[in-house]
Amino acid sequence: MDEAELITDAFTPTRVGPYWDAIDAPSWIDKDAHIRLGVRNESFQIARRTGTSVAQYFHIVRFGLVRAVHLFRGMNRDMKVRDDMKAGERVLAYVWRPEFDFEWVGGPNSRAFPRKLTPPPLLVFVVLVRPFDVPDQYGVSGSILRWNWVDGDFRNAPIDHEDRYDKPVWSKNV
Repeated sequence: MDEAELITDAFTPTRVGPYWDAIDAPSWIDKDAHIRLGVRNESFQIARRTGTSVAQYFHIVRFGLVRAVHLFRGMNRDMKVRDDMKAGERVLAYVWRPEFDFEWVGGPNSRAFPRKLTPPPLLVFVVLVRPFDVPDQYGVSGSILRWNWVDGDFRNAPIDHEDRYDKPVWSKNV
């Protein structure tokens, strides 16, 4: 793509209970089954501090999570989520290589839009999720914590995923 394409389509989140949005994702039990994951209001408020994170959520996470090709369980580093000091042990990492990246164009005092870009070379997209033992009263099975690009390999998996994550849960043919 020679020039970044400006995206101006509207987006309305699926607000339910404490979630700013709830979306479909492959299940960690069966990669061919779908579950609902939510982004809590406070998590999205943190993401809003950088417009690019918002653009990536709208156009990569929200519509791309169902295309994940790898799922890993457990971060091999400390991670705290709310009062859970060992959250990293349970965290799930959904991974795939999106066709595009997105950045936020404009500022808080002007009309702003996400801009479609060529994805960064040799990187894959990772969405970290805190799974629940059972779906909550809203039918949500886990909470989306954060998302970002990381160095990837030819299988569209993070480089050194054996060191980064505790174990693979599933992989789809890529």
